[in-house]
Amino acid sequence: MKQIIIPVVIFLLTLHSCKKDKEEIPVIAGDLNLEMVHWEFNPALKIQLQIDPANNMKYGKDSIDINQDGNYDLFFYLKLFIDRKETDRLDYGTYYGKLVAKNGLEISTKTETYYIGLGQTNDISWVDTLKYEDKVSSRNNWSDPINTVYNFMWVLPARPTMSNGCWFDIFDDERYIGIRMKINSEYKYGWLKVNQDSDRNIEIQSYAIEK
Repeated sequence: MKQIIIPVVIFLLTLHSCKKDKEEIPVIAGDLNLEMVHWEFNPALKIQLQIDPANNMKYGKDSIDINQDGNYDLFFYLKLFIDRKETDRLDYGTYYGKLVAKNGLEISTKTETYYIGLGQTNDISWVDTLKYEDKVSSRNNWSDPINTVYNFMWVLPARPTMSNGCWFDIFDDERYIGIRMKINSEYKYGWLKVNQDSDRNIEIQSYAIEK
């Protein structure tokens, strides 16, 4: 009986050890391992801004099917109010960028607490900026699957006590957006490699996610 049980126990312990080692492989921004699938845009996917003369603004949008299942999971929306001549808007010349995640995709976020008066505060969650080799799989703050709209930046904050967002001071520099998606009760982590040019336009260069 022992000759049968001992090999089975050793085999199960080996499987458990292999599974544990696999789960401990970190997902690093900009890095690839054998457990990841990688897509690269050539040329880079750039959000093209079009003029909307009726609203004195430029706007653009695009989307990505992260897991290539035929359903778009991540939507980029950018807009720029460009002229005050024919409008009373206070946000002319300002820029807004936001992400919308769908189909269970979550985005790495950064929460900011700001003062709203009378001793009270409020929170806003921004799309976080990760640098090369930041550990994606150890991030603590992720977007809510219910509230899926998150901002890159506001050039004109909604309140003077708020910041302009995580992407406001980044020009011609590569950053990463952390992503994850739950598949069969297990999170699959990944990243998007993004560049923001001097005109605050967003380019998505590549992305990767665990298999």
